[in-house]
Formats: sequence, C-alpha cells, structure tokens
Amino acid sequence: MMQTYFCSPHLYLKSFSLWMQRGGIVALACLFLSGCVEKVPGATTDLQQSIDPLRPGDLASGVSLVPSVSYSQSKVLIKEGGVVCTEGQVCPSSVGMVATPSPQGVGLCTGFLLGSDLLVTSSSCIPSDLKNGLNARVERSLVPCSGRLTVFFPADSTTQLPAESRGCSEILGVTEEDVAFVRLSSSLGRKPYPISFEGLAEGLKIQMPYLTPLSEVKVLAELRVSECISIQGSLVLPSFDHPLRSQVVVAGCPAGNAASGAPLLDQGGNIRAVVRSPYRHEALIQSTFKALLGETEVAEFTQAANWACQQFPASLPQRRLPSECSPSITSAPVGVLDDWVERANQDALGRLSQWQLTHGGVILKWKLPVLTQSQTSDVVPLPDCFLDPQGWLQQYKHWYWAGGYEASTNFILILPRYRSSLLMNSFTQLSYRVDALPDLDVLVSFSPREIAEGEQSTLDVRMLSSQGRPGATLYAPKVIHRCNSTSSSL
Repeated sequence: MMQTYFCSPHLYLKSFSLWMQRGGIVALACLFLSGCVEKVPGATTDLQQSIDPLRPGDLASGVSLVPSVSYSQSKVLIKEGGVVCTEGQVCPSSVGMVATPSPQGVGLCTGFLLGSDLLVTSSSCIPSDLKNGLNARVERSLVPCSGRLTVFFPADSTTQLPAESRGCSEILGVTEEDVAFVRLSSSLGRKPYPISFEGLAEGLKIQMPYLTPLSEVKVLAELRVSECISIQGSLVLPSFDHPLRSQVVVAGCPAGNAASGAPLLDQGGNIRAVVRSPYRHEALIQSTFKALLGETEVAEFTQAANWACQQFPASLPQRRLPSECSPSITSAPVGVLDDWVERANQDALGRLSQWQLTHGGVILKWKLPVLTQSQTSDVVPLPDCFLDPQGWLQQYKHWYWAGGYEASTNFILILPRYRSSLLMNSFTQLSYRVDALPDLDVLVSFSPREIAEGEQSTLDVRMLSSQGRPGATLYAPKVIHRCNSTSSSL
C-alpha cells in the first residue's frame, strides 16, 4: 500500500535557513524533499473529489483573457501557446506566462520562479474551484492542479535556454494579498530570483518584467521590462507610508492585466514585491483633484504585495512578520487632506507668533482664520483679544477726560499677509507652501474707557490708502474681550 507524506515545518525552517544563507538550488531541493512523515490518509482523495475537472471554475474578473467558446477550445489554444522576450532587452528567463483555461477563455498572468519547480503568480489566474479547494482543505493538504494551468518560459540566447513549458502539479496556497504559490510538474534549469525582506523605501528604483499579450485570438505574449519607482504617501494608497507595509504602489510601469503576478525587482535583481494589479482610477483622481493638480497628469500606478510582509502557505517555511506589516487601507482616508491643511495652518501660525512678538504690539493678541481644503487661501491675522490692560491702559488715562480714560483712540499697524497653497504632484503626493504677501497698513480704533469699565470694546480695523487715509473696513466692527475673559473674535 502506497503511503502519502507531508514535510515537517521544523526541517523546512532548517532547510530554508540554509537556502537563505547560500542561495543554492541544492538547499532548495532539501527544502522540498527533507523532513517528510506520513500524511493523514484520505486527505488528498477528499480534495480530488471536491474538484471536478469537467466543471472548472471561473477566473477572477479583470484578468487578461484570450476569449474562447468553451473550456475544451481554451485547452486547444494553450497547446499552441508561447512567449518571447523583447528584442534588445535582457531576457528575464525566469519569468513566464501563466495560461489558465476556463469556459470563458484563457487567462494570462505573469509568474516567476522562486525555486526550480516553485512558481509565484497572481491568484487571478487560479480558477475559483481550486481556490475554494484551498479554503476548504484539511490541514496540510495541497490542491492538485494537473492539466489546469500551463506556464511558458521564453528562449534565452544569452544562456542558451530553449523555450519550454511546464504544467501544474499542486497549488500550495494563496495568501491574503492574492499571491499564489504553485508547484510545477517538473523542475527547470533556470535560475530562481533571490528574495529581499527589506521592503520598499520611498523612491526605490524598481524593474518590473511583465507579460504583454501579442494577440487577441492566440495565447502568445511578449515579456517586457519596465522601470518604475515606489511611491509612499500618495492618495492612491495613503497607508503605504513605511517600507514595511503589506500593500505598496509603484509608478511609471505601464502594464495591463497580464502583468498580475509579475515580480518587482530592485537594482540587485532581488524580489521586493509581487504585482497584484494595475491601478485603474487615475482618471477619477485627475477629475476629483483637478484644482490641486492643474495641468499635471497623474502617473500610472501598479499595486503590489510587499514580499517583506508575505505570509507563506503552511506547506512552506514560515517567518515572523515585522510589526510594521499592518493591514493596508486601499482607499484614501477622509482626513488625509485635512492633515495637510493642518500642517499649512501650523506653519502660518508659527510665522504669526513670530510677528506677534516683534511687530504685533502689546495691546492686541492676533490669530489666523482656519484654512480650508481650497487650492489657495490668502489669510490676514484676525484680532483675537485685548492683552492684559495693566501693561498698556495707563497711557490712555488723563485727569482732564471724563472717567479718566479716552473715549476713543486709534493706532496704525502693519499686518502681515500669507498665501497658503495645497499642492499635489503627478504621484498624488500632497505638499503645501506658505508664502508672504505684501503687508497691509491698517488703522485700529477702540475705546480705552470701555476696556477700563468692562474689559471689552468695539474694535474697528480699516485699511489705509497710499496717502495714509482710512479706507474700506477690513473687518466689520465687533466687540472684543480681554484675553482670558469671555473671548469673542471677528
């Protein structure tokens, strides 16, 4: 009687450590061949009974599709499939075309080798019945997938590798970030990509080898390589604000749906992330934030799963994820614009505080109006309250005035003005600028007698003409209280 086995995670971890240290195929072979013990009988049989090859599941919406009229025709199309490298570019020979037959047609995704027979791709190209089998599987069981998908690899004249293909042996798992791990039907002599758990820093230069279909009726595609950069703090994915976030975005890599599953490589050729899907809402952002963008065109974005935050399937070596790998928020938080407006406010308030100390005088305390989310706001200080009268009121007291204090007085003041601008670049990253505008000469009028009698006075602020004559009212007259009293502002 034939026995079935599964591999001990403890020996997996030991082999995985060896692989990480030496990066060799030998260690990788140990990873998948060592530490095997007898498996629970009947587990695979139960799974095979739950998957009906005559009634295959659908592919995810949005996957690149070569249409067909039936599942059988899709399989015929795959037999004639192939992939080539872009002429004049270094051929990414460890990247392949994942072709999955379905009743609607052949789904195309990008995949890449993590081991001699271990493929990583997007779950978009994993039929729904196989994914459902994974969700319902008994502990440590794998989902067989023979005949359910084919991976085509290109010929590479540099390494003398021929064009070749492999079938699927088992689906090892699908992560929460839509990354699928697939065991191929047999090993290949192609060099797997090394991996990095460093994440994606802001502005990291990235290479993306990805698939582009060459035909609408045939399973033919070309492997291309694009250059892009990682973008943190954009409105596309505000939660990507640290190199170690589970979801990331890069900009500048134009790619279609067939790029799903492509590796994002750093300049050393290490895997940093796996493409989930191209971003499809640039036009919406362009129209929504037209006032902030002006004539700036929004860049093309690609969403990806950070390799540093990947939780591997149970059948593969496990690692503890960094605490920074928090769940990502795919939509912009409501308060993201308010946060930037507040930064501009604080900048302007800092300038006002400096002006208050040097030019604001000892009579009034000033404040700034609250800025809004408008593209540009011109702001002028508002009178907030009267400072402690003990420091200045005596200069308005004379024995010959009834009540001892002047009934009305005024003084000239130079008010600063600021222009606060909220800005957005092509990567939908926000910033602000606060500029100083020409000062305003104003005439401030109030009643010292009212201050002495009731700690408040009606304040009138008028602009002065170039000839020094009072002109239009800058602020409508209003009662202003002493500071630390019941404050009322204009």
